[in-house]
Amino acid sequence: MFPLHCCHDYRSLIRRWKSTARRIGLKVRVFSEIDGYPLFIVESPRIDLNQKGIYLSAGIHGDEAASTEGLIAWVENHSEMLQETHFTLLPCLNPWGLIHNCRFDSKGHDLNRSFHHNRVHGIRDLKRLLVGRKFLMAMALHEDYDAQGVYLYEIAQRASYYGLELLEAARRVIPIDPRYTVDGRRMSRPGYMRRTLKQGQLLPGPEALFLHLHHSDHTFTVETPSEFSLDVRIKAQQTLVQTAVTIALRERKV
Repeated sequence: MFPLHCCHDYRSLIRRWKSTARRIGLKVRVFSEIDGYPLFIVESPRIDLNQKGIYLSAGIHGDEAASTEGLIAWVENHSEMLQETHFTLLPCLNPWGLIHNCRFDSKGHDLNRSFHHNRVHGIRDLKRLLVGRKFLMAMALHEDYDAQGVYLYEIAQRASYYGLELLEAARRVIPIDPRYTVDGRRMSRPGYMRRTLKQGQLLPGPEALFLHLHHSDHTFTVETPSEFSLDVRIKAQQTLVQTAVTIALRERKV
């Protein structure tokens, strides 16, 4: 069982990331700060910006602890895969929110609605960091306290969708959310929304939409139900990451 009191300890989380990075040969560095806390990026040892990589981020909402724990748990168990391609990993984009178990940062900003402007220092620096980077697949890990199961949003630049395969894998851990409407949006089917967006569309600033419009061929936002057991949610997050990464790398070889 995962100790509940540890999942909102940002310093402990970063110590674990640094220890894991040393063990499997990843690079860790600070790229910004927010609310007085350093923001870290973790990368594969071989950075080739001419090759499309994989982007995984967690903790942009601090009250979604299975996202941060699921990401590091996946990394701890996939050292070989992390050596084979360029991964860009963001362990926690909202340290203050994680520590205080809060969706927002200390100033009340929803960081996942801040990618369309440069007023939030940490998000502005992340956008600068990503200039010139392209990704086969990008995934933003989230949770939802209203969710009745796992669900996801998928955006692709070409007609090669595989979000339903992710759901099929995750449902072995957590049932698929049965709702047809989530946050006022009509789902394509229970647990799944497929979105199509074009360059130049004026939208509020979620991370996934920014990544899709500027950096990623294939973008997912995945959600686990935060009222379920933490251990089960962590396992579901790992399953979603592993399935998406495996398919993305397989498609690159086709």
